[in-house]
Amino acid sequence: MPDKKRIVEILNALYARFADRLTARRLTVVAVLVVLAGVALTWHFRQAPGVEAPLLYEVKKGEFTVKITELGELDALDSVTISARIDQPVIYLAPEGAKVAKGDLLVRFDAAKYEVALEDSNAALQVARADQRKAETDLEAQRQRLLAEVSRFDTEVRLAQLTLAELRKKPLPDELAKAEMEHEKARAAFENARKKMEVLPGLAAKGFITRDTLEKAELDHLEAKANLQVAEFNRKTVAAGATAQELEQAGIRLEQAKFDLQKAKEQMASQLLSYRAAVERERANVERAAKLVDKATVSLNRSILSAPRDGLVVYARAEGKEGKEAAKVQLGMIPFEGQPLIYLPDLGAMVVNCEISEFDIGKVKPGTPVEVRPEAYPGTVFAGTVFRIGNLARMKRTPAGDATGNKAFDVTVKIAQPDPRLKPGLTATLDIIAYRQKDAISVPLSAIAGQKEQPLVYVSGKGKIAARRVTLGPSGEQSVIVTDGLQPGEKVVLNYPAARRP
Repeated sequence: MPDKKRIVEILNALYARFADRLTARRLTVVAVLVVLAGVALTWHFRQAPGVEAPLLYEVKKGEFTVKITELGELDALDSVTISARIDQPVIYLAPEGAKVAKGDLLVRFDAAKYEVALEDSNAALQVARADQRKAETDLEAQRQRLLAEVSRFDTEVRLAQLTLAELRKKPLPDELAKAEMEHEKARAAFENARKKMEVLPGLAAKGFITRDTLEKAELDHLEAKANLQVAEFNRKTVAAGATAQELEQAGIRLEQAKFDLQKAKEQMASQLLSYRAAVERERANVERAAKLVDKATVSLNRSILSAPRDGLVVYARAEGKEGKEAAKVQLGMIPFEGQPLIYLPDLGAMVVNCEISEFDIGKVKPGTPVEVRPEAYPGTVFAGTVFRIGNLARMKRTPAGDATGNKAFDVTVKIAQPDPRLKPGLTATLDIIAYRQKDAISVPLSAIAGQKEQPLVYVSGKGKIAARRVTLGPSGEQSVIVTDGLQPGEKVVLNYPAARRP
């Protein structure tokens, strides 16, 4: 039996419908009639307990749409990520939402540590370079000294070689001719002195010359004889050439000179090798110090992050514990190397990122039309299409970051036309048009009865309700297409109780 409250509502509605049209006298009559009607309705329902009029739905033909509605967040299709390159505190951040040009400062880190390191490494580099120059100077000085020593021994070798060669060539024609000439001169002088000695004694005896003149002539004769003997010996010596003893001595001097030269060269190579090793060691120290300078310079340069292109500053968020979203980047934080800090999106092409349940993902494919409704602009609809569908399912989470137990796929929807009102981070409702058909006959899902393989509807007509088999097409959350079995204008029963089915 219907609720008494419902009966009272019906009676009040009837009374209110006619109250403004009747006089006070007539109102009394209407009130009486309403009371009698209430009594009659009460009696009727008491006579037929549990009987309710069926809820009917008139079949119509029109556009049928299957929509998947999800919440998403706007983002740019093309975005540059600015990541931390050192793990130092952030001391400057470009304001979020600010438009920056290429080269503008975005992030600055505390670089005191790297400034000290650069200063120390520069000082170490200067010392290393000075040590290298000293080692190179010492090497050159030692090389020159050793070259001079080697050159001296080389000269002695060549002189010894020349001496030996000259000894082997004796008698030389010039020396022999000279010796012959000296011998002839000495012999002529001796002959002249001898002839004088043959004449002068007689002259001295006769008193033509003095005794002193005779004595001087005798001395000249003796000297001429001695010179002749020396010239004769020299001529014979020159004609005989070098002796075996002279050749042996010259050979010994040559071998000694060669030995000294070889020893000097070996000492030069050994000492120069040591000096060169010292130079290479200092050069390695310079390279090591230069690398430290480069490292400190790179680290110092990494403490400043500039915009690689024009864009809009959007702060990144850090990943919280257990997958929960953490706060955005802020001054004073110490990011890990590689952590995203700022995004520079290209607002010329905007997308909306959302999650679609694994139960609905089969209805979606790239190119599927989408209606985008940003919450910031109520009543505004932007056209879009499904741009990208993730390949892997992941656990779906609530806005608070808690796992829901259901799996979902990441889906990206591209908005067809750019609009200055669309900003990264805005929330939007997405109506993904999974299916659309014009001039389709559809009914509420509550009108379908029977088994899935043999669906039925209950058609009301001519005071009767009759079951009818139908063929179903695609369905949505609340209705389903009937491809065969119904015509527009017919009425079907919704939620028809099983106990009253024919």
